Amino acid sequence: MALREACTVFQGCVEDGHIDQISLDETVGVTVLGLTKSMRYDYIAPGCVSQTVRRAMSLPSDVRDVWIELYLRWSLNFTTQNVNGCATPPNHKLLFGYVVPDLSGRWSLMWGQQGHLGVEGEWPRAGWAEVAPSGAVYWDGNWHRVRLHWKFSSTASATDGVYQLWIDEPIVYDNRSLTTTEGNAIHWLVLGANLDQGIPAGTMSLWWGRIRVWNEDPGW
Repeated sequence: MALREACTVFQGCVEDGHIDQISLDETVGVTVLGLTKSMRYDYIAPGCVSQTVRRAMSLPSDVRDVWIELYLRWSLNFTTQNVNGCATPPNHKLLFGYVVPDLSGRWSLMWGQQGHLGVEGEWPRAGWAEVAPSGAVYWDGNWHRVRLHWKFSSTASATDGVYQLWIDEPIVYDNRSLTTTEGNAIHWLVLGANLDQGIPAGTMSLWWGRIRVWNEDPGW
């Protein structure tokens, strides 16, 4: 429950949203990892109203090159589209990497995005791309391993930045020639953010299993 309660260990609660909808689920574990519990985010009848459920995790030191591994599970009724239609764009901001020195840019992973339900990636102030064609295929009630590699370009004009994404085993996006034009390092990770629409009644859930972060290549 540290992610829910120990604000000083993480980011002083400044990036929190609806932590009352975050709980320790003692009935859902990641069997393949030998884990018997997980952290659950509940989105309660989102309808057409954006709900922000998130915690920020401050890194031990600022990093220019980071590898991230997440185990994620979505409930079978999860969606980023309301069946009745909404003015808000369908979007689920799943993961952010906020950058320093001025926090003006971010890395991101967005799931079930903008009507076509794709997975999108973003890098600081420079661009974005569809990094996987569908997020909906993973809303199946099973655990999925998501791995990311984010690396800043060596200068604001160099083309040696990296955005890589693996979902389960295969790499689904591999860009090692991007440019980052803002910031020089990642200061903290934000687990979850706003979900802009969803089912009109009931609760959708997202479970977080093991979360691991490296500042050097873990050898995937």
